Amino acid sequence: MTLWLVFAVMTATAIFAVLWPLGRRKPLREGNDVAVYRDQLDEIGRDRSAGLIGEAEAKAARVEVSRRLLAAADAAAAEKPAPEAAAGRQVTTIAG
Repeated sequence: MTLWLVFAVMTATAIFAVLWPLGRRKPLREGNDVAVYRDQLDEIGRDRSAGLIGEAEAKAARVEVSRRLLAAADAAAAEKPAPEAAAGRQVTTIAG
């Protein structure tokens, strides 16, 4: 009897561990990419002024980081889920 109780508790814990992340309303990452790419642009400017990289390399790095920054900003704007989608996900999680 005790063995079955232990199994039941372990099963409930495993199910809870799997379903808990599905019930979250906000994503784990919120716009961190944009901040990282802005910091990288600042760092490129510091490296160029310190003479660690040449002008051509700094320009190429700025172009690449700027391209990634624009893509991250667009992705962050598109990621905001509609309230109906979040509610539907919770209903599906509970029903499943």
